[in-house]
Amino acid sequence: MTLRQTAILHEAFRKAIHSCSIAVPILAVWWKTETLWLVASVTIVYLISEVMRLLGVAVPVFSSITWRAMRPTEPRTIVVGPFLFGVGIFGAMAFFEPAAATVGVLVLAIGDSAASLIGRAFGSTTLPYNPGKTLMGSLSLFAVGVLIGIFFVSVPWAILVGAVASLVESLPLGPTDNLLLPLATAGVVTLALV
Repeated sequence: MTLRQTAILHEAFRKAIHSCSIAVPILAVWWKTETLWLVASVTIVYLISEVMRLLGVAVPVFSSITWRAMRPTEPRTIVVGPFLFGVGIFGAMAFFEPAAATVGVLVLAIGDSAASLIGRAFGSTTLPYNPGKTLMGSLSLFAVGVLIGIFFVSVPWAILVGAVASLVESLPLGPTDNLLLPLATAGVVTLALV
């Protein structure tokens, strides 16, 4: 197996974790309060497990998943990406109407995963302002954002959802895109539904 193939498999593991958040808007249809508590609880337990991991105490499940999912380039400090991922999902679900929140969470879960995997597998042209991202990855996120948006808003607004998602993800924000991506796309849908 080549180094590139190993990196893609590692990223696929990370994005499989991302994809679990698809369940959040589905659960929130029936149990919004309980779903928000679940997201908040998992996010807080993750943060506690990170502090414990740094102190040399492994928290079952969380620590092993974190070690397996960490990129070699990530600092051996608290890995904030998953924490911001949870906060972004919580924020979208708590502060936006259900349709907007659903778009935000799905764009994060599916679109960000597609951008990362397709960008790593097929992307060769990097973005001039962020060499860690590829044009192919950004176009993938744009397409997924549009496809998700079409189910909730008109085509022009869906195109804007894809464009905003692609822009936010392409910026050199590091893990902060996990927080901003669901909030920004939910914001676009909110404007569309006014």
